[in-house]
Amino acid sequence: MTDNTTSVAELHFDHEVWTYELKFWREELKIFEKYLSKVDLKSLSREASSELEHFQNQFIHHKKVVHDLIHEASSNEKFLNNNLDIWGSEDIRKIKLQEHVALEEQMNTARKIYIDLKSDFRTWLANRL
Repeated sequence: MTDNTTSVAELHFDHEVWTYELKFWREELKIFEKYLSKVDLKSLSREASSELEHFQNQFIHHKKVVHDLIHEASSNEKFLNNNLDIWGSEDIRKIKLQEHVALEEQMNTARKIYIDLKSDFRTWLANRL
């Protein structure tokens, strides 16, 4: 968690780590979709077809979440790079730190949801392939 002693370097570090993590998720979701497409639709029960559709929808949703979080981290990073001269301003610092904490909370929430989705999908897929 950030506080008033947080340096710009620490914020840069978080943005970079989050961006790489999100890009990894994006690539991993492509792999999940590839395996989802290998499931024989004709052999699925109604329940299993519904589950497949659920995962398709979850993957679409999570790709949007990933996209939005990458955009947010990138926007924050650009602001920091373009406004280092005003970082000393207490008001700017406070606002940006609040935004950083909010983004950190969004990342933590997205991470928990993604880990659960990944686990659920792997379990489901193991029963279908």
